[in-house]
Amino acid sequence: MDFLYSEHPKEWKSFFSGLIMDGLMSIGMGITLSLREFSFIGLGMAAMILLESLGAGSMNPTPLNLVVGGVVAGASMILPGISGSSMLVILGLYESVVSAVARFDLKRIGVFGLGVVLGVALISSALGRLMKRNEKDTMAFLFGLTLVGLITLLMENVVLLYLILGIVAATSFERVMRG
Repeated sequence: MDFLYSEHPKEWKSFFSGLIMDGLMSIGMGITLSLREFSFIGLGMAAMILLESLGAGSMNPTPLNLVVGGVVAGASMILPGISGSSMLVILGLYESVVSAVARFDLKRIGVFGLGVVLGVALISSALGRLMKRNEKDTMAFLFGLTLVGLITLLMENVVLLYLILGIVAATSFERVMRG
């Protein structure tokens, strides 16, 4: 992955965009666009814009930022349609994390891993409660988050073939998992 990201960043981001696009379509299937759901989509979009403006794709891989990136990535892995890897790309930490894994940098991997564990634990608990309380509003909020994340990745030069391959890969994986 380190090689693919460093040597073919447009293709790699295009592929991720395809994966995210498929997730967005899955989330959007249950949304009816009532005024309430539309408001939650707007809140999700605002939250992602705020997150992106804080990270602005240029977070330095300091220990604190790696923990924060790990929390965001871990949380993203639990949320439907949001890729932990794409969140790292948005924050500007993807290359650093993949490089740490490729070089077997245990210090950076451990710091990042701590953040991932925290993110998974926190979002699992919170999402479970939110889904029980109001699934439609929660899904609308997630749709807004995902939409802005996708737009961010698509604003870069996209390679259409890899975008389509990402959609096909995600759709194929979903079909295999459903049986």
